[in-house]
Amino acid sequence: MPWDTRTKLDFRNFFINYAKDCPKDEGGRTATDIVVEAMVGSFREGGILERMGGIDLASGPLSRDLGVADYNGDGLEESSDIYWEGVADFYGRLREELGQHRVLTANMDWNFLNFINGANQEGLARPSDPWNEVSRTVNEMLTWQRLSPLPFVSIAFVQYLTNQEDLLFVQMHRLLNGYSACLGMAAGMKLGDGLEELTRVELFKGVENQPHWLGKSFGEPKRPATLTANLLGNRSPTGGWEDMIPNMVPKRGVLKQEGDELVLRAEGKQVGFLTLDLFFDLKQNTDFVVYLDVMSGGNEQEIVTREIMKPIVSVKYETGPIRTRISNVDFTFESFYVRGAEKGERVKFSLRFQEWDDVRFRSIAVHAAPDTLACEFENGVVLVNPSLEDETLDLTTIFPGRSGYKHLKAADPSGLDKIDVKYNPQVRQAMDINNGQEVNDPKKLEVLQRNSVFLIANRSTVDDEPTTSPTSPPTTINTNSPTLPPTSIATKITVVPTTKPSSRPATTPTTGPTEERTTSPTTPPTAPSCVDESGKHQIHKKNRRKKCAWLKKKNGKHLAKNCGTADFEITPLGRACPATCNNCS
Repeated sequence: MPWDTRTKLDFRNFFINYAKDCPKDEGGRTATDIVVEAMVGSFREGGILERMGGIDLASGPLSRDLGVADYNGDGLEESSDIYWEGVADFYGRLREELGQHRVLTANMDWNFLNFINGANQEGLARPSDPWNEVSRTVNEMLTWQRLSPLPFVSIAFVQYLTNQEDLLFVQMHRLLNGYSACLGMAAGMKLGDGLEELTRVELFKGVENQPHWLGKSFGEPKRPATLTANLLGNRSPTGGWEDMIPNMVPKRGVLKQEGDELVLRAEGKQVGFLTLDLFFDLKQNTDFVVYLDVMSGGNEQEIVTREIMKPIVSVKYETGPIRTRISNVDFTFESFYVRGAEKGERVKFSLRFQEWDDVRFRSIAVHAAPDTLACEFENGVVLVNPSLEDETLDLTTIFPGRSGYKHLKAADPSGLDKIDVKYNPQVRQAMDINNGQEVNDPKKLEVLQRNSVFLIANRSTVDDEPTTSPTSPPTTINTNSPTLPPTSIATKITVVPTTKPSSRPATTPTTGPTEERTTSPTTPPTAPSCVDESGKHQIHKKNRRKKCAWLKKKNGKHLAKNCGTADFEITPLGRACPATCNNCS
């Protein structure tokens, strides 16, 4: 694997050549022929793996662009397009051999939605990140489920913990269990007794030891933050954006309303990114979350993805937002979560979009609240709090029509006397949260920081699901936030949270913009092109993997460069494209 030092020799990595016209062995087989047969041969009728349910692939090598290389062994360099066509063929052949009834998990690459069921997430956010950038997983899982035609199958587990996170061992697993339930993922389990036994309480309904006890999900998670005011303002009664537009300033583009949608349209090819700056006031230090119901424009016949770069925030914060992806297939609901932002007036939140197609919005909102999840099932509900602060939620507002809330009942784990005393706060917290008692005041349920609560509720079926959208802002704003603690208080853990310095940049507050705002439409930019030796233009397809190879030679060698290394034409990524570029797509 590229990240595994055991595979490196003099800084070289080894990859399987999935190109269709790669060199063949003595039997005339390509690398794909050999690998596919090795993987799925035993799954065929009569094979030793005939009854197995599928394959989980290590995702790294199939998500790395290898760049310009000699893929067919003719001594000349080719574009990596050849490699990616081979990867698509590899996935297609695996799916054909496995059939639709088996599972194929790999890297969640949107170009292969028709072949892949989901991913092995390893850590909740990353293999070494059990909580910080969890919005990455929330966005990816919900988007994949909206876009993919295949049954969704994915798994996450707690993998690496820092010394301070290890003191929250049970809590980190409970947080993962909550997100897994809400996002439709499987949660990795610890099978031991003692402390590990407490990590399974929520998955098996406590002492009742009942797997899958929650029943069917009512759909995508609800976002309680939407019960607070939208700091950008509200849409007009007729659906117009005019009251919100003064708080949204485009760069290198303009805003235009088309029907109920707001469109960000580029003003031609420019250096930099198509950007939308959001401005709002934070009256106190607080978490806040930005929600977008968004898709990319373009009429391409195949899926085209583009990134929303890591947003820039004009005030200091504890943990910041991360980048995400959108596509031209459908609208998806994307969230950007910031913990512990400092108060400020005219706080600027910059959304930078790769490429130059239109960006279409059905909703844009900023809420001074944590990005909690509230998830409804036939037999209960799950509340997830990713904040570094405790949060109080009103179940009567979030889940109208549900009642009879009761905590799970946890028993003392076997081997309790052998648990290291440093984990005693975690043991007490697990027993307090899962005390088997009724929730006396559903309007004031406390969910501790970086934690989840699983509650039993009155039986309901999916047909009884309310019609209110889980992510749309409410018609009326609830300003009576509860401040009193609930009747039963769970033990709070006061360990200082571990953070990663690179994810918490300190930035200086800035004042609001002075540039003139406009909503006038402009003609979208024409597709840029590269010119080859013969003067023919090679039109760009807006795909993040495509590369350009220079035809110029120096000292007899090809100069292979990514598109974006010369001061000529501007590519859809906002970078310069060499005028002598060939195989550019």
